[in-house]
Parts: sequence; C-alpha cells; structure tokens
Amino acid sequence: MLGTFEVWSGAERIAVDSPRHRRVLSALVLAPRTVVPISRLVDAVWAERPPATAGKQVQNCVSALRERLGGSGSITTDGPGYRLAVADEQVDWLRFRQGVDAARALAAGGRLTDAVDAVKAALSLWRGPALDAMGSPALVARAALLDDQRLDAVELCAQWQLTLGHFWDVVDELSACAVENPLREWVHAYLMLALDRRGRKADALALFAVLRERLADELGVDPSPETQQAYLTVLRDGPSDDRTAPRDAARPVPVPDPRPRAADAVAAAIPRQWTAEVGRSRKILHDLCCSWAVRPLAAGGGPV
Repeated sequence: MLGTFEVWSGAERIAVDSPRHRRVLSALVLAPRTVVPISRLVDAVWAERPPATAGKQVQNCVSALRERLGGSGSITTDGPGYRLAVADEQVDWLRFRQGVDAARALAAGGRLTDAVDAVKAALSLWRGPALDAMGSPALVARAALLDDQRLDAVELCAQWQLTLGHFWDVVDELSACAVENPLREWVHAYLMLALDRRGRKADALALFAVLRERLADELGVDPSPETQQAYLTVLRDGPSDDRTAPRDAARPVPVPDPRPRAADAVAAAIPRQWTAEVGRSRKILHDLCCSWAVRPLAAGGGPV
C-alpha cells in the first residue's frame, strides 16, 4: 500500500495483475477486519457509470482473489459485503502506524535517539506515494491521508533530530521534501534552522524568501507566526561558516511548531479579500456616478 500495490506471501510475490482485482483488494486492505459493502467496492473499481453487472463483476473479482491469495488472507462474505481477515503485521500501512506510535512513546519517555531510530524504521516501509498508479478516484482520498501521515512522521523525525543536534541529517532528509511540498511551512521552517546550524545562513534566508513569495502569490497569505519565528531565529544567530560547523554540533535550537494553520490562513485571507472587494466596489460606484453625471436629462428631469 505504501507505494505501488504489492502482495507477498513470505518471500514470494503474488501476482495480482488485473486493475479491478487490485482496486477491490486495496479497498479491503484499507478497512481490515471490517465489512466493506459491495457498493463501496463498485465505487473503487469504476470511477463513474458502473455497468449494470457491476455487483456481479465484484463478486467474480472476490472469487478470483480468494483463489489467488490462498492462505495469505481470508476474504469472507458478511452481510452486504466482504471482510478481509488479516493481521496488522501483514499490512504495511498498519505496521507503519504502529512504528510511529512506538516512536512517539519513546520520545515521551525522553528517549529521543531511540525515537528517531523507530520513526526512521517506520518510514523505511514507504516505497513511493501511497497506492501509486492505482487509478481509482474513490481511493485517492485514503491515499492522500496515508501520504499526510508519512509527512507527519517526517516532521516528528526532523523535530527530534533538531533537538538532538543532528542538523546534517535534517538538511539531507528535508531538502527533497521541501521541493515536493512547496507550501508545507513546517518543512521550510525546520530546513531553515538546520541549514543555519550547518553553516548555510544565506541558503536559509533565501529559502524563507522563496516561501514567503510563494505563499503570497498562490494563497494570498503571509508565513505563519511559527515560520516567521524560525526566520527570526536564523537572523539573530549571526554569521556562520560551513567550514567550522561540526556535523552534529550540540547547539541548542529553539524548535518551533510550524505546522500549517489552515483556518488561520483562511481567516487572514478574508480581510484582504474583503478589502479588495471594497476597492472594486468603490471604483464601480465612482464610474457609475461619473457616467450618470454626464448623461443628458429627460424632460422630466430624470435620467434617460
């Protein structure tokens, strides 16, 4: 699930070549040990206008999957749909979630080094975007949720590594992430701090400038207070030199929590939009008034 869809039985890969079979099985794996109605499976297979025989075709897919999976998973009929009996250890996205939960517990206990190792082990399960190339609009939302959970885990890892002083690792891991997520503020905030500690202050300041311009152009908002605080931290630290910056210098770093504030961003955009609308309305009213002022009057004194 955490990449292109694959099915394994031990060291042997089980071929599931039919796109319909992959979509049906994906929908079942996303809701393990839960009854998935046939109607939802139909939606997963056909984006729109399913054929009149869609329900029967889903039943045929399930029959083929039962034969193909054998002991790798049991699909049972249950009321209006089907249920996949599978253990958490057999599903990569469930193993990933368990690994992140374990890392959070380690961090809560003050074991940050172990927490970083645990979350990195969980992230290593990813092979690409969730459900990559599945081609099912009905599964896109769940895939997007899994991708967001991966980014949350990357954020945790970066936060803990900054606290530990592992600045080089943060730069290496977040540089590509910033390119892939150009509007994700926390990525840029953490990367700014790490670049500064690595001796690349100019790059850190340039990164903030690009982010600020992009947010203004695409969303009409300013960087969040947390991101601006990271920027001010870089400014106040004074000049740095990459040649003298140790790989894991134990300098204390004030780590912000620059996660996106969608509601705040919308709220901040409303006054700007209202001001713009008022400005346009005033111009329209001014033009109308000028237009009326130059129109000839009818005999009765009213406008023609």
